[in-house]
Amino acid sequence: MSLFRWARAPLRCSGIVLVVGALGSFGACRPVAGGDELVAVEKTLAALGEVPLDTPRDLPFAADRESSLPVTLPPGCVALVVRSDGASPFPTNAKIVAASGEVLVRSVAPSFVHVLRSCSEQARSGRIVLQASEGAGQARVRLWSDGRAVDRPVMDQTAGRGTCGSPLPITAGLQSGTTRNALSVVAVSCADGTGPERVHELVLREARRIRLDLSAQFDASLAIRRSCEDPRSEIACNDDSAGVDFAFARGKASTSRGASLTTVLPAGRYFVIVDGADGETGEYALSYTSERVADFAQRCRAAERFGASGDALGDWSDGLASATAPCGGNAHGPELLRALPLDAPSRVRISVDADGPFTPVVHVRSRCEDAATSEMCGLPTLGRTAIAAGILPAGVHTVFPDAEEVEASGNVRATVETSPAAGIGTLADTCDDAERLPITGREIHAESFADTFTARDDDAISCASASGPEVFRSFTLSERSRVEIAKNSDEGSHVFAIRRGDCVHPVEVACGMTVDTVLPAGNYTIVAEANGPSGIGRVDFQVATYPMQPREKACASAAVLPQNGKVTGSTTGAPNLFGASCAPGDGRGGGERAYRFTVKEQGLLEVNVSASFAPVVSIREGCMIPVGATVNSVERACSIEESPTVPTKLIADLAPGTYTLLVDSNAEGQSGTFSLTSQFTSGRHAEVHDYD
Repeated sequence: MSLFRWARAPLRCSGIVLVVGALGSFGACRPVAGGDELVAVEKTLAALGEVPLDTPRDLPFAADRESSLPVTLPPGCVALVVRSDGASPFPTNAKIVAASGEVLVRSVAPSFVHVLRSCSEQARSGRIVLQASEGAGQARVRLWSDGRAVDRPVMDQTAGRGTCGSPLPITAGLQSGTTRNALSVVAVSCADGTGPERVHELVLREARRIRLDLSAQFDASLAIRRSCEDPRSEIACNDDSAGVDFAFARGKASTSRGASLTTVLPAGRYFVIVDGADGETGEYALSYTSERVADFAQRCRAAERFGASGDALGDWSDGLASATAPCGGNAHGPELLRALPLDAPSRVRISVDADGPFTPVVHVRSRCEDAATSEMCGLPTLGRTAIAAGILPAGVHTVFPDAEEVEASGNVRATVETSPAAGIGTLADTCDDAERLPITGREIHAESFADTFTARDDDAISCASASGPEVFRSFTLSERSRVEIAKNSDEGSHVFAIRRGDCVHPVEVACGMTVDTVLPAGNYTIVAEANGPSGIGRVDFQVATYPMQPREKACASAAVLPQNGKVTGSTTGAPNLFGASCAPGDGRGGGERAYRFTVKEQGLLEVNVSASFAPVVSIREGCMIPVGATVNSVERACSIEESPTVPTKLIADLAPGTYTLLVDSNAEGQSGTFSLTSQFTSGRHAEVHDYD
């Protein structure tokens, strides 16, 4: 386990959570992970700037007596580390006792390792005391110190300072301050920022992993920015964490609220902002620790290769935010680096998943340090997995599992698939092998999932910018129908063509990113083709066909709607042919009744419908939706009620023209009788109300 992980990971303590060395809390603790706990704890203390006061000493302990060692405690904070030899149960009573007999600090529960911290402004003499719950054994004890006197709030030092123009310097360890008498100039992103803030300056001469812990007597937040007054430069922000209780440093109790930030930063100047919510002010304490990390060039040279399985695991917490991406808003989060060697030009698909609420991004460069050599970039398309696919030349490429959010952290998995550049074939790779779409009655509503990643490029369609691999689907129309093809999601970039006839002499009848056309009865083939060699990947699309004759007949036979009057009718047994934008699902509830009417001058039409079912009422220009249009483009008004006991009211502002009014239900299978009244007033316009 790395030193940084010890600094971040909590130790499980009796009644508290302690971050060794950084927080200075009291308690008896056991490291979460196994191994040599004593060595790990002491390495952590050393990494956080603490120094040993003596060499390790052995002290026997037993259940029937107390064992003790004399000790002199210097001013400041000291940590006593106690580790049993493991031959007997660990002591349940480890304590530091002053010469006066006062117990300065004690453990409260059994533990593998005890870490006891005590702070004072004055030097003290006393004893280290151990006693076991049962049995006997040997313990190793050692004292550590931060080497400084106890930090106190020095409020006059911050007066007139701690602004963007005059920030307070951040040094390693603990420092205190106050936001009283401070100004409210900037506002951080994770809080309302209406309170005054104190600004600190952090200067890094090299890339470092930093940790900031804030404890405050008010509702405080903590942010890091590259530019103090520019909110767009904010790197991270945290509010309403449990906070770190630094009351020991001030020698008094407090109710602490605060925040914590851990991130990796390249060399540069940064501004750390302590802000208050809702105008609150008060005292705070800020702890800063850091450790060196490799710079971007070093990380590029040391990038791990993908394993034989094609999987790579990592932790965004170990990453620097150094590499920008041409997608995902430049990918401001920390990135991992993985090397991808290719012996020959290959098709490559890379998937990145993360275990947190972040938006993953994956991008690839031919030269790690050069952003201008970006080759691929992908965002989530199918769920929350970021995917990039395309053809890469031979050589060593660098893959960046990245994130949009600067605060991204946690585990991340990258998976790479490769295939020969020419493809090796897949299901439905040829017209003769086309997958048959399912047919239900006279209509097709089919979902189709295709993958061109390994497909061959042995065909071409007219609307592709360049020829790419393709797969085939087939279907049959029993009568003249409208055919629509639309994508639900696309890993790459695919276009679609519809061909009529057999595979030997096909005739292309439609082609595009989407397809919307009217075709006669016959046999057809759909070609789903990557829009160029790099457009490969998985594509999810749907095919829908609607027979034209029933809709044309319904439009031709629509009853005339009186513009001022009342009509009654029933939807029972009526065909289900049309949809409405405000209806649930695909907009097609039960069967509908159609009424046509003509408006000769601008005016306002009010319609009220009472029904034995929950009605949907809509008005559209014309009747049939033209090819290339949608319901929304021709619909002029739509109204729905959830209950049949409430009449549905519709008001439409109409220009001169011919219209169709449709009475439908808001649920499939619902039908019944209805009563409709209409009132048209020429020259009137609908009033627009803003209820925001």
